[in-house]
Formats: sequence, C-alpha cells, structure tokens
Amino acid sequence: MKGRRLLSAEIVAVGTEILLGSLVDTNTAWLSRRLAALGVAVYRHTTVGDNKERLVAALSEAATRADLVIATGGLGPTADDITHEALGLATGREMVEYPQARRHIDQTFERFTGRRPPPSAYKQAFFPDGCELVANPLGTAMGALLELEGTLFATLPGVPSEMRRMFEETLESLIGKRSEGVIVSRLFRFAGISEEEMSEKVRDLLDSSDPTLAPLVGPGEVGRGEVQLRITTRAPTRTEAEDKIGPVAEEILSRLRSYSL
Repeated sequence: MKGRRLLSAEIVAVGTEILLGSLVDTNTAWLSRRLAALGVAVYRHTTVGDNKERLVAALSEAATRADLVIATGGLGPTADDITHEALGLATGREMVEYPQARRHIDQTFERFTGRRPPPSAYKQAFFPDGCELVANPLGTAMGALLELEGTLFATLPGVPSEMRRMFEETLESLIGKRSEGVIVSRLFRFAGISEEEMSEKVRDLLDSSDPTLAPLVGPGEVGRGEVQLRITTRAPTRTEAEDKIGPVAEEILSRLRSYSL
C-alpha cells in the first residue's frame, strides 16, 4: 500500500474496560515507542468505550490531524466489537465479507481447537470495502489497512501478543518505508533541585525547536525530589539524531552536572 509520507500518528484504544480501569492499556505505550523509533511522531492518545457513535467521531477527528491512525481493540465476534463497523461509517465505506478472512477463521479454529467455528465468529470476516487485510497468526481477528484522503487507518486487536506480532510482521516495514528517519530522545535525571530551578538554569535552551527540551517531574524516591529533562529530535538516521542532541546534552550537563543522577 503506497501513499504519502507518514509523519504524525494518533492511537485510538477501544474498550469500555479500559475506561472503567479494569484493564490497563499497555498497547498504546508500546505502539508509541515503536512509532517513535520509526520516525513517526504520536501527537495524541484517545481511549473510547464500546460505543459506535463516539468511536466514529474519534476516528473521523483523528483523520483530520494525523497521517496515520491506529486503532487497537474491538475486533472480536461479540456485539460490542465495533471497530470495523465504526471505521466503515467514518470513511463512508460499506461493510463486505472478505473470503480470505472467513478462511482464516476456519483455519484458526481448526488449528487451535480442532472444531468448526460458531456462526458468530464470522462477524470478524466483515470489513469496510477496499481494505487490505493484516494477517493474525495468533487469533481469529484479522486487522485492516485503509487509506482515505491522505490518512492511513490501521486496525489491530486489543490482545497485546496479537497486536505486537501483527505490527512487527506487517505494519512496521510499511511505516518504515513511508516515514522520514527516526525520533530519538535522551533523558537526564537530576536530584536536589526543583523543576522550577532546573528550568531557570536552561531557560534559553527550552526555546529551541530542534532539538526540543521538556522538563519533567520524575518518580524518584520519597524525599529525593527527582526531576528530569528530556531532549528529543527527528533526523534521517540515529547517528544524525545523536549528533544533533550531543552539543545540547553537553551544555545541559555543564550547567546541571552537580545535580545529575
């Protein structure tokens, strides 16, 4: 699938169980790290419950801002698995059954259970018309790629092992070919100084647009008062990114070395 360069992304995590706090969303953090390594900046994370109207709105809004929209979750056989239906509504595409997906469901059930799938399982064979399917070697729910008006939508299951395998085997190489370089960050940790004091000492550096600097409050230990400073840049290669970060890092340490952890 060819299209315009992928520079920015949004991740939409789907599932009421995430909003209720009964499930911790590790997928979004994992995807964000992998996308940064591929040179794609993640600008927003959204979590949406199993509500079709709100999910359609989330996907539609994300498409107005990002080159790549990845949705995780909501791809199963039950009534609350609505991601592909919502994608169809968001893109104006009819839902059609894909024979390839139906065969995959039959083969997966046979391999893992030795039985035929129940009729409800075939819900997972329906996708918006025009999708390119993403193979799932670990489960019945295939993902989908759909490009519309410059935005690439990608859907992946919410099961972390399935999501990661599918990303690594399909999406990673596709994104890598269409992204521009890598995004590299370096994190500095300091103690014995407040965030405000640290920011004052590097105030002129904080105005830099490339590399960018972001002061943070770190976890640290009780009473230790840890603060952090993150430098981030984008470059064609990791070596070039490190070359851009290096002089700024040296300047930071020249001012804050006595507080460095």
